[in-house]
Amino acid sequence: MRKNFPRGLEQIKLGLLNYARASPFLLPQQVKALSRDLPQRLSLTHRLNESAKDRSHTSRSQKEKVRPDTMVIVSSCTLLLGEDKHANLAAAFQDLQSKRVDLSSRHYKDVTFLLAYAAAETSFQWFFLPQLADQAPITLGPLLDMATELGRYELLRTCIQAYRLLFVMKVNLADLPTRLAPYVILDRGDGRSLEWTKEGICKKIPDFQSYLKQQCTTLEAIEKAYQASNEAAQAARSKGQQPCLIGSIHPPRLLKQGYKVITSPQGFPPMVLSEEDLHAIALASCEAARILHTKGLVHRDLRFANIIELARRQYVVIDLESVAEVSSAALPGNFEQVLKTCTQSTLDPQRHYTEASDMYSIGILLEGLCSNTTQPSEALQRFIIQLKSKKLSAAAAVQYLGTSWENSGQDVMQP
Repeated sequence: MRKNFPRGLEQIKLGLLNYARASPFLLPQQVKALSRDLPQRLSLTHRLNESAKDRSHTSRSQKEKVRPDTMVIVSSCTLLLGEDKHANLAAAFQDLQSKRVDLSSRHYKDVTFLLAYAAAETSFQWFFLPQLADQAPITLGPLLDMATELGRYELLRTCIQAYRLLFVMKVNLADLPTRLAPYVILDRGDGRSLEWTKEGICKKIPDFQSYLKQQCTTLEAIEKAYQASNEAAQAARSKGQQPCLIGSIHPPRLLKQGYKVITSPQGFPPMVLSEEDLHAIALASCEAARILHTKGLVHRDLRFANIIELARRQYVVIDLESVAEVSSAALPGNFEQVLKTCTQSTLDPQRHYTEASDMYSIGILLEGLCSNTTQPSEALQRFIIQLKSKKLSAAAAVQYLGTSWENSGQDVMQP
């Protein structure tokens, strides 16, 4: 075998040979012939998900059955899924079906399917999983019987072909280094994590009481924010509109392990290419602030990292765990170190974070994004100045942004 045989494929090949107890008829020169002219090394991650033991599985599977037994991840995109059972191939196929999620065209670009397999006892079957989870899987090739030499040889051969296919899929992915792959848990430090599940994005924060104390907020304020967001989203959808503030599938919960919430909708890092994009981001941010402000809440972390895009120029503000009730209590002297986007200029002279502080943060956000567009218009520059002056309410900003700022030569007037 060649010394430069791709490491990822070599690991899969050895694992499959061991799994199938392949006989010595697979001579090195035959493997070398199969591997001839393979594409360059493919950097991939191979994960086996383990949790509570399930007797029907050859590996250990998740209790909640939210993640497949096997995942192959390339460029932060899950490209291959697998389910393993001891004896029931139909059960493996059903598990594979139940754990599917829709593929975001923004993340996957021209890749409109996932590669998958179901295995049980000595049976192995490849599949294509189409882009939408409700579309039927497509059987790929014959059912392989690994009790036979031919079946084991075919498994090795198709594995090499799968490697080639993964490479082609990788080159056709969108270039989004900050994406979160389906089924993968993203560690955000201090035990905090995000996971893209079938229901939505699952957010977990351990030692939540310490988190609340550090952030100078309460669980009640966060629950109130999600409730306000869900109500606003329902009202928006009744008018055929998309929400502009992240909501929750279930109310936030405080468990023994800490805080947990499953949020929706799921989006992706936004593109900002023009002033029209900035207008849409400004409108979503100001409307999100208006929803919270009417409930006596402030977001306190309105920045670009906390905005996702659902579709072109449809933006959503996320991360309601930073929300707090408007209070007359002064914030501690180290609060700027806790909430990195907060500066002395954000707070008022008495160190209060007010509704005007949120509007100031939106002004800073838009000002920073102007470098991604052409020279900002005079109307946009005036709007940013008014936001940073802290004299503009969220309601007034939303009313003004109902029409493009290019259509108005006047400053925003408070209602």
